Amino acid sequence: MADCLQLRCSKDAAPPFGQEVREKLFSLRKDLVFANHGSFGTVPRSVSEAQRRLQDEIELEPDKWFKETSEKVWDLAADAVARFVNAQPENIALVANATTAANCVIKSLSLSENDSILIADHTYPAVCHTVEALQESTRAKIISHIFPYPVQSEDQFCATFLSTLESDASIRLAIIDHITSQSAMVLPIRKLIGMCHERNVDVLIDGAHAPGHVPLDLEALGADYYTGNLHKWMYSPRGCAFLYARRDKQDCLRPPITSHYWKRDFRERFMEQGTRDFTPQCCALTAVQFYQWLGDLDSIPRYNCKLLDDAMPMLASMWKTSEQELPASMKAPGMRLIEMPLPKGFKTSCAYDVMKDLAHNYGVRVLLPVWNERIWCRISCQVYCQSDDYVRLGKAVLKWYEANSKNDEA
Repeated sequence: MADCLQLRCSKDAAPPFGQEVREKLFSLRKDLVFANHGSFGTVPRSVSEAQRRLQDEIELEPDKWFKETSEKVWDLAADAVARFVNAQPENIALVANATTAANCVIKSLSLSENDSILIADHTYPAVCHTVEALQESTRAKIISHIFPYPVQSEDQFCATFLSTLESDASIRLAIIDHITSQSAMVLPIRKLIGMCHERNVDVLIDGAHAPGHVPLDLEALGADYYTGNLHKWMYSPRGCAFLYARRDKQDCLRPPITSHYWKRDFRERFMEQGTRDFTPQCCALTAVQFYQWLGDLDSIPRYNCKLLDDAMPMLASMWKTSEQELPASMKAPGMRLIEMPLPKGFKTSCAYDVMKDLAHNYGVRVLLPVWNERIWCRISCQVYCQSDDYVRLGKAVLKWYEANSKNDEA
């Protein structure tokens, strides 16, 4: 069945990035400006086809799949991911998403009311909720690090983090984003991990946006735990992510669901989770093949970065606003923030309504996070994007601004 997962287009040359990639490889609506790849990604047709082939093969003889084949295919996929992120195969388990992995790590901890978990004001909301749930059952404390604004340098950021870290000796785990979701910052995680380990604090890196976006060498990085989604920047079907755990941290980890492989080793525990469709995780193998066929960890991020380097000043000039202030080393290659132009008196609580309005009435999909009492436009790009997309985005936002300014005056 692993043959089903082989990329069928791999013998052909990959098309040029931009419009040709979009038309030949993806299924996005032609009239849509899709500037929000970072939220849910989009699956290439060839990867979706591989998943359907596997599902069809399973239905020919389901018993054979679940009893004889599934574990072998799942292992092949996990091995492919391990190679891509430079991890030992036995340290990688496939999971449904980064939120699942964070739940696994956080809920496996033995904490008491004398212990604390360090998060940040930019920590992903679902992860924050997981920490809050643990607090209810253990009475462990939550300490939140406040990001400085503007971020002037990595050293400034690390100094503020260190101040929070040293403010309470009860911290047992620090949860740190690799690339923040709401604010698109690449954090200096190697330095932050070192600070934590010097103070005997374990580290969970939430790398939901990292695989395929920035290079990874997990064994060299040294985090205790690392999780990354593969459906965002790695082209896998949704429901595909990984959890890395250092060997000395694996014994206490248990998946959220207790099932048949509960007492097996770290990797196997996560494979057997009852009768379910885990073909998205098996398709990690095809996603890695697609990524490497399409380009590599230099060419794909470089293309996205160049698009945004050109688009952000253009939009800032068009909207008369400013891009988020960040040092170059903390800018994500494919995801940036720029302040939205807003009619006078517009409330930040209306950000979600603006997103829907832009999508339904102007054909534009973006994320509008609220941070520092402002509404920002988070622009995520991919190889199917081109410069004209951002011109259309800019004009659509101006039309929305003008329409709502008139409504405000009326």
